[in-house]
Amino acid sequence: LWEMVSRKVPFEGYTALQVVGLVGYGRRRPQAPRGCPLPLRVLLHKLLRPRPRTRCNFEELADELGGLHRSAVVEVEESLWTFFGG
Repeated sequence: LWEMVSRKVPFEGYTALQVVGLVGYGRRRPQAPRGCPLPLRVLLHKLLRPRPRTRCNFEELADELGGLHRSAVVEVEESLWTFFGG
């Protein structure tokens, strides 16, 4: 998800061994991209937690993304309604 949102490769420029050190030992995670909406930033944070047991599972991820999608659709519909004088 981070790669789709950022359109980048995490830790680009680092070797595989360096990434293992940064992530495995240093507990570093890729930062949310600049301009990333807060709800998506929160979801990325949940997905990138250091301990696998505390991360969202795929069912929770699907639910979260579904909620974000519904919210975005409502927002667009409200904007169009306002724009067309509804």
